Amino acid sequence: MERKRAAIAKIEEAKKRLMSKPSVRKDQADQGKRFTRAAYALAPEWDQRHFIAAIELALAEDMETLQNRGEKLLEEHGKGKRGRRPKSG
Repeated sequence: MERKRAAIAKIEEAKKRLMSKPSVRKDQADQGKRFTRAAYALAPEWDQRHFIAAIELALAEDMETLQNRGEKLLEEHGKGKRGRRPKSG
């Protein structure tokens, strides 16, 4: 049992090191931006309370179906706009 705990601790430490890499942090930030863009495109009038309630309702659904639908929607609505952004001000 002690060896299992040590192995789990070693795996957790390796996971922590991997998650702290700049490339992983950048990927997570990009995913967050894609989520925000897609959420706003699908429901611009919703705020965090609406999303939390929708997540709670979605927990009753099949996870694989939700994942497939979510990937499709992120691909459709989560991409940034192409081109340069105009200077503000």
